[in-house]
Amino acid sequence: MRPRAPRRETRTESALKRKQASARLALDDFQARLYAAHPDLRVNRAAVPIVSAADAQRLVPPAAAILEFVTTPDGTVAFVVTASEMRGFELPISTERLGAEVRVFREQLANRDLRAGASGRRLFDLVLGPMEGLLKNHKDLIIVPDGVLWDLPFQALRTGGNRYLIETATISYAPSVTVLREAMQRRPRDWEDAGALLAFGDPAAAGAAANNDTASAASLPDAGHEATALARMYGPSSRVYTGTSASEERWKAEAEHHRVIHVAAHGVLDNSSPLYSHILLAPPAAGSEEDGLLEAWEIMNMQLRADLVVLSACETARGQVAPGEGVVGLMWAVFVAGSPSTLVSQWQVDSSSATALMVGFHREWTRGAGMSKARALQQASLTMLRTPGLSHPFYWAGFVLVGDGR
Repeated sequence: MRPRAPRRETRTESALKRKQASARLALDDFQARLYAAHPDLRVNRAAVPIVSAADAQRLVPPAAAILEFVTTPDGTVAFVVTASEMRGFELPISTERLGAEVRVFREQLANRDLRAGASGRRLFDLVLGPMEGLLKNHKDLIIVPDGVLWDLPFQALRTGGNRYLIETATISYAPSVTVLREAMQRRPRDWEDAGALLAFGDPAAAGAAANNDTASAASLPDAGHEATALARMYGPSSRVYTGTSASEERWKAEAEHHRVIHVAAHGVLDNSSPLYSHILLAPPAAGSEEDGLLEAWEIMNMQLRADLVVLSACETARGQVAPGEGVVGLMWAVFVAGSPSTLVSQWQVDSSSATALMVGFHREWTRGAGMSKARALQQASLTMLRTPGLSHPFYWAGFVLVGDGR
């Protein structure tokens, strides 16, 4: 019997191998620079072993599915992991064309364009259509984007039944399956002396224009109301700071001692240096060593015990996409600091609707035992969707839950 000829690699397999090698080099370079600047992070983050296919399946509850995407210059591959199987799918679109479609969709959402519905339907067919049959019985989706797909709000896609995806499934995100496993194992336990809630709201009311970000310093009265409304839900151990008291000094003194952290303020994205993206807090008092800018690298150096950090500010989910790390910026910094879950925004959100969504999320999550964060965000989004005048995804699809959605 003649030996079988070796199978030739497909173009996609060859591209994936090249991408893997490039990603490893980029990751090594990124970590070397990061650890040189912040040596303590090597200990704080700890290298964790890569997740195998079997490990990934053990992470997934029966009704859930992990969707991990890998983009290459030649195309995009999706891997669907459920408790019983793992399958791969090629998307029927080039990476360049996919990026163009995603950009158009985001612009339509940001401009409240009614054509976003048709774009969302087309993107559903392109991105999720190949695996729609497999996902039909899985109502909790954990999405691991790659490349341009970090800019795609999956929750706003329109399904074959002409419904938004958020209407049929809970949705959370993760930078990688390895990070997801780490987040799910990281849930804090030492909460005996921790306060229930630390909330900051509307530092701009204190005159944040004294900072360098004068263009972003307009007052946010809705953010102040947002923070105070949460205190009534979380009880007497809550700490709420607005105006001049919502300072960087206060954050650094108290952030490590609460189970839930919520910041409603202006966010500033720094695309060129993502670790300098920041939250605009109250101007520092005379003689203070702080500058009122809570930067991503400063958050990274903390030891948070919070089960959830909410950054209710513009574009806190955005930053620089790094291989194996996801989006490096404020969201990534919160994970490095120790929190397994972050609720962040994908675009410049409307202040009043963001407040309604955030208050609705906390109301759902604190309503009773057993409510997951992902389910609470779904229910709050659906309430907005069904509210006259707020049904466009611009109002409810801008926030995403990253990390452990339980």
